[in-house]
Amino acid sequence: MQITYTRLLNHLKRGVRNGNWRRRLDHIERAFYRAALAYSKIKGKIVNSTVIRGLLQIIRKLRETPLLRILKAGLNRAQTMRENFIANGVFNWCPQAKKWLSNPAYIMWLGLTEGVYILSPTPTP
Repeated sequence: MQITYTRLLNHLKRGVRNGNWRRRLDHIERAFYRAALAYSKIKGKIVNSTVIRGLLQIIRKLRETPLLRILKAGLNRAQTMRENFIANGVFNWCPQAKKWLSNPAYIMWLGLTEGVYILSPTPTP
């Protein structure tokens, strides 16, 4: 596998546009990406598998959108709920819960409310 200069540049532009360049990457990742961009501009492409692996992780962060983060949070929450429901026998008395946990709209709602639960302060007794 190889990564070309134009591909790196396109992902950089997209990451800067959507704000992930500053918010999602730390300064070491940004420096590594800039160095790889400069190297690929001179050589044309990057073929080292270790460098490519690191760049692909950074590209994954650059391409992430708010919708994707919401869906990931919703899927994680649905999986946790499914495991808890199985352990506690909820599906025995509420079989439609299986349908809810596979409904895309419900998974989206779970993802949206996941941020609310993380941000809301816990009540103190």
